[in-house]
Amino acid sequence: MKQKLAMMVLILSVAAAGLSACGKRGDPYRPSEIPDKTASAT
Repeated sequence: MKQKLAMMVLILSVAAAGLSACGKRGDPYRPSEIPDKTASAT
C-alpha cells in the first residue's frame, strides 16, 4: 500500500514539474513572430 502511494506521489510530482516548466525554456517567440528591432532600438 505504501509503495503504491509513493509511486503515485512520484509520478504526480514529475508530471507537475513538467507542466509547470512548459514554455519557459528557449526562444520566447516563434520564428515567424520575431519583432523588428529597427523601430525599438534607442
